[in-house]
Amino acid sequence: MKAIQVSLKALVVALTLGLTSVAATPANDPAGAPAKASYQLLTFRTKEAGKVNLILTKSNNKRMWVTLRDGKGQIIYQETVSKNSDRFLKKFDLRQLGDGTYRFEVSDGEVTSAKEVTLSTAQPTRQLALN
Repeated sequence: MKAIQVSLKALVVALTLGLTSVAATPANDPAGAPAKASYQLLTFRTKEAGKVNLILTKSNNKRMWVTLRDGKGQIIYQETVSKNSDRFLKKFDLRQLGDGTYRFEVSDGEVTSAKEVTLSTAQPTRQLALN
């Protein structure tokens, strides 16, 4: 008797980190030159699928905001970083979010930096084996 084996592979979430940065121009700069950020922002995937680490290192004593927005600009997550803190570390679990482009934003009120993340789900594949 021939046995038919049908298996569906588990859905795989693929994260693609876009390394786009946006700098805001301070209102008091008449030349229109972008302000230099007083912080460094790093985002990277973890070994666990669907998770992203965000590391913020500050060189100023300003309060900062970390925001995650969806493709429509709606705020999904927001946290304030204390002005007394010199770094911020956070692991984001994006597995519950749907496919699409999301944006991490960090702002000190003068300069805003952003990193984009694209979530996509591979379509299930079907395998057939005949014995």
